[in-house]
Parts: sequence; structure tokens; C-alpha cells
Amino acid sequence: AENEANAELAMELKEQGNDKYKRELFEEALQCYTEAVQLQPRNPSLWLNRSMTNRQLKQWEDAEGDAELASELQPDNSKAHYSRALCLQQLGKLEQSLKSCRAGLKVQPDNKALQQLQNVVKRTLAEPPKNVQQDQESDQSPPADGSSGSADGGSSRADRIKNGTARRRKRVLTAEDKERRRVSAASAQVDQSACPASMLKENDLHDIRGKAKKTMYQWKSEDPSLAERAMLKKMMTDMFKSKYEELTTTKDRHAASKKNIPTGQYQQEQIQGLQLKGGHQPMERPAHVDLPEKFQEPVGVLTLEKLKKYHSENPDRRYFISVYGNIFDVSDRPDKYGPDGPYTTLVGADITWGLFAGVDTPDYVNRFFDLFKAKDMGKDKIAGVCSWLAWYWNEYGEPVGYLDLYLRENELPEPPLEEVDNEACCIM
Repeated sequence: AENEANAELAMELKEQGNDKYKRELFEEALQCYTEAVQLQPRNPSLWLNRSMTNRQLKQWEDAEGDAELASELQPDNSKAHYSRALCLQQLGKLEQSLKSCRAGLKVQPDNKALQQLQNVVKRTLAEPPKNVQQDQESDQSPPADGSSGSADGGSSRADRIKNGTARRRKRVLTAEDKERRRVSAASAQVDQSACPASMLKENDLHDIRGKAKKTMYQWKSEDPSLAERAMLKKMMTDMFKSKYEELTTTKDRHAASKKNIPTGQYQQEQIQGLQLKGGHQPMERPAHVDLPEKFQEPVGVLTLEKLKKYHSENPDRRYFISVYGNIFDVSDRPDKYGPDGPYTTLVGADITWGLFAGVDTPDYVNRFFDLFKAKDMGKDKIAGVCSWLAWYWNEYGEPVGYLDLYLRENELPEPPLEEVDNEACCIM
């Protein structure tokens, strides 16, 4: 009877944690999952949820330990292997990360997130970063087949679970810690693969969610009119733009008082890791850029073929990127989008589907779908795309053109939702 009561309470705590996670209340979610695993320490889903929450808080060691326990309790859980592999990569333990990738791909060979991470880790290992300490204990990671071998002297799985519940506790952050973390995020430019909405305060995101949900899908038919689509996208984009402007002010204040701001550009090993979510550092703007003669000159409505002419190696050095049909002139960042930059595959292309799907490999550019046909997933992911649209708007100014395909978005096909990475940017 006691075990049944514990199981029921643990599930209640899990549901509470899930709700708080969706509302971006990660510290409160962590507390719920922590209490739940103390009641049901052999439930792998609780450890995995706890790992994902610790990842959101950038607590990589705790997140890795939680994912390790989840993968040991459920060796066929590819998400647990991915979570552990990502944490190990963030900790610089590349050999162990690669082993976890292989273990996950053994379970699910077509897992795109694991494939992507494995490729990044392999490239990084081929040319080891100077600043990342290579893992010297890779032979101590659990066997890829999920057997009970462990890194703590061969203790049993039961002992490891018991020890895990004892040592993994919620970290209590002071108000000063929270503000330091928020300002630190504000002072960094958003990288190409982490959702910019993650920089906003939780209460700001809550306001945006509330307004978006009141408006989202209030039309009677399943196929909204072009005017309804434009209204919704503008509303969400404007809300994000306003918040990013506030954040920029905070960043500028922080930068003014900060000494020794790093200005070095990416090393080769950093460029190799750019496709990984959260796997690279922001790039400071160059001190001087030789702008092209027609920088920011409007170009009107372009076809896809004309957009492609503004690629990273075009002789005029005008670099264009399309986000949800809005074409931005990013020529003032040749360090990012020029021929030697890390984002050359995005230049002269539309990147909307990659932002929606959460996958930033070259095969996800210039693919066009009606995102409103994604139904329930659409109302979440469209908000994420609009958060990116607002960020580009704030970073690069008014769009210089528009991609003609989005003038008839409702004629585009339904998106292949099986390609979507559900762990990627989603603020709803």
C-alpha cells in the first residue's frame, strides 16, 4: 500500500514538474522531479525529466548523472542516451559523449539529434580544442549495451540509484545568483542554434504565451486567411522585438561596466561545433567592417533563385538570409556569413524550416511548408520561429525584401512533422 501511495504521489509530482517545465519555471520543476525520484528512484522517466531540467539550468554535471541513471534503468531509451551524450560534450568529455551517441543510435539508428551530435563530436575529436580538456576516463563509461557496468568502481545499479537519490539535490539559487545568470545571458549574443527566447525572463515569456494563446487558432476554419496569418505573426514578432530591445539595453549597461571583453574570433574547432545546440560561444561584432556599396538597399520581392545569388561568395559581398519570408541583409557580419564564416550554408537561403524543426543542417534550408498546417505543434513552433524573426529584426534592422513563396503560404504543403526535434526551441 505504501509503494502504491508513493507511486501515485510521484506521478502527481511529475505532472506538476511537467507543467512548470512548460512554463519555463525550471528551478521549481527541478524541485518537483527531485521529490518524485526520491519516491520512485527506479522510474527512468523521472531521471530523464530531471536531466532535461538541469540542462535548461546549465547544470551539466547533474544533468549528465541523471541521464546516466535513466539510460541504465532503460537502455533502449534513445532520449536518455542523447541527454547524456550532450551533457558529456558540454563537459568536454568527448570520448564518453561519442560512446553515448553510439549507444543511442544502436537503439534508434535514424535519430537525427543523435546523428547530428555524433558528427559534431567526431569532428571536434579530429582536431581537439585547446581549451577543452579531453576526457581521460572514457573507458569508465557504462557499456553501450546498457549493462550494469559503471564508473564508480563497479557498484551495482541498485547502489548507484540509491546514491543518486542521496547526492542529487536541488540547487538553491539566491536572488543575486538569478540576476547574475540573467544578465550574463543578456550580455551574450544569441548563437545560431539556441532559441533567442531562452534569454527572456520567465514572466515575460508567460505574458507572451498568454497573449499568443488568446489569439492563436481563434479562426473558425482550419485554414486561416492570409490576413489572419499576418496578424498573428506580427503580434508575436512585435512582442518579442519589444522584449529584445529591453534586453539589449541591459546588455549595453552590462558591457559598459565589464572589463576585458573577449573579442577573439572563432577557432577552427569552434567552427566545427557550430551545428550543435548550445555548443558554441557568441561572436563579438568586428571593430570595423568594409560594408558593400548597396548595404541595406531594399530589393523588393525576390524569387528563391534570386535569393540564392546573395550567397557567401558573391562578388558584391551582400549576404542575405530569409526568416519566415523576411529577407535580412547580414552583410555587416562577414565574420559569420562571409566565405570564411561558420554560417555559409545559411546565406542566400531561407532557414525557416530549420528553425521550426530545430535542426540546422544544410538539408533543412530552402524547404517550404505551411507551418499553420502543423496544427497543435504549429502554435508552439510558430512562436519559436517568430522569436527568431524578432531577433534578426533587432540585430540586422528592417528586412530589405520578401521571399515570394510566403506571399502564398497557404498553398504550401503540410510540414513533415516527423522531422521535428521536439527538444528544440519552443516557448509555448
